[in-house]
Amino acid sequence: MRIAFDASCTATITNCTFTSNTATSDGGGLYCWYQCALDVNDSTFGSNSATGTLSAGGGIYAGGTWDDAGNAWYNGGQISLKRTQVTGNTAAFGGGLYWYGDEADIAVTDCLIRNNTAQDGGGLYWSGGVPKITDCIIRGNTALGPLYAVLVPATTPIRTIQPRGLLRTPGLIRTIRTPCSIRTIRSRLRP
Repeated sequence: MRIAFDASCTATITNCTFTSNTATSDGGGLYCWYQCALDVNDSTFGSNSATGTLSAGGGIYAGGTWDDAGNAWYNGGQISLKRTQVTGNTAAFGGGLYWYGDEADIAVTDCLIRNNTAQDGGGLYWSGGVPKITDCIIRGNTALGPLYAVLVPATTPIRTIQPRGLLRTPGLIRTIRTPCSIRTIRSRLRP
C-alpha cells in the first residue's frame, strides 16, 4: 500500500504496513505535501523506494514546498511518528524519512530507523525546524554520497541533548547550508 496526501491534509495511520512500494519521485511508502497533520503509530515502512534522480523519502516524505512570497522553503506541518519501524527503504535524499522547510512540528518517538539507503542522509534528511527525536534507534543506514546516516542541511552546529550518555553521534551527522537545530532525547545513533 502507498498513500499520497495533498496539501493541508489530516491523517492518522495506525497498525499499517507499507512494503515494496515505488514512487518515481517522492515518498515511496507515504507522501504528504505540506501543512499536513500526520500522525503515524505502530506501523511499518519497509523496502519502499523513491526512484527519481532527486527523489526524497524512500519510506516517508513529510512535505515541504517553495514559498515564492517568502523566498524560502515552507512546511507548516505537524508530523508525529510513534512506535514505527522504517527499514530497508531507498531514495536519493532521506532513504528512510525526509522533510524540508521551516515551521514544521516534527516528533519521532520510540521508532526504529534502520538499514535505509540514500545518496544523502541514509536514515533521515531534513532542513529547517527543530525535530524532537526521542527513544529511537537509528542504526545501519547508508549514505552513498557524503557518509552521513543523518543529513541536516545547516551552517550552525547541531544542538544535541545527551541525557545519561545514550546518544553517540561521532561522524554520523553532517550539517550544511541553512540554519537548523536538532533536539535528540534518549536516542541511539550508531553506524
